[in-house]
Amino acid sequence: MKNIREFFKVGFVKNRFCNKCAIVCAGKTSSILGEKTSVRVKRVTHAREGNNFADTDFLLKRPAFTLAEGATHVDHWNNSRKIAFTLAEVLITLGIIGVVAAMTMPSLVANYEKKRTATAVKKAYSELSQALKLAEVDYGAMEYWDYPDGFDIEENKAFVNRYITPYYKGVTMLQDGMISDWTGISDTGINFISSNGTIFSGKPNSTNAFYVLIDVNGFKKPNKMGTDIFYFATSTGKLMPDGWEDGLTREMILNGYSHNGQTYTCKTARSENDDATMNARHACTSLLMIDGWEFKKDYPWKYTNSGAY
Repeated sequence: MKNIREFFKVGFVKNRFCNKCAIVCAGKTSSILGEKTSVRVKRVTHAREGNNFADTDFLLKRPAFTLAEGATHVDHWNNSRKIAFTLAEVLITLGIIGVVAAMTMPSLVANYEKKRTATAVKKAYSELSQALKLAEVDYGAMEYWDYPDGFDIEENKAFVNRYITPYYKGVTMLQDGMISDWTGISDTGINFISSNGTIFSGKPNSTNAFYVLIDVNGFKKPNKMGTDIFYFATSTGKLMPDGWEDGLTREMILNGYSHNGQTYTCKTARSENDDATMNARHACTSLLMIDGWEFKKDYPWKYTNSGAY
């Protein structure tokens, strides 16, 4: 036993047994200090102080754990029985998931559509504004451009082909006037589509302004003002929402305000065909801009024949 103690005190101990653990040996024969010694123990633990072992007899039988009071042995857990959900539990869980999905999916889809639409409106507005600014470099301030009265479709087309389409890359001309199964700003409007599918329907008039509808999802429905169609004009000397004026507030838009003798709002629609000729929801474009190109919770997103809600 003395030789064994000496063996564990030498450097071999540091490399081999310096773990705080229990060591199980069975009939090991070791050569220690030139002598062969047969050591048979069941469990050996060691106490460590720094890099040295305590001067104790650590070839002692110590349990790896302590039994509870009154316990006489440790039984092996029989895990042969498989644990699983019953069919009823699975069906109940799936039912709950289905109900939650049915309640949350419409809201998630609507929020996605709102974000996608707001981003598309801002992008189309920015691109058209940039095209108009480029035209101003060549032709001067837009209020001094050569505006026709808007009643002659050929004159309107010449205006668009001179001041807009050359500066808006990637657009393609569409059928003039009102488009079946879609809409149009008027019978004499000029329609063109961008490379990403956004449709523009615009025309100049004698007030030295260019009015334009922007449908951010093209020919797809619903084709309703304030939902996927937004109305802009250059009547202020730059491209702004139709009906825009200095001092305009959210409260004015939601409650309705008078502009050039007409009532603008983003609350109600006066008819099913309130796409281009009515002013009731033209102010929704102003509301979207005031709110930083974001549809707030009180924005009247949905649209019905009797109004938005």
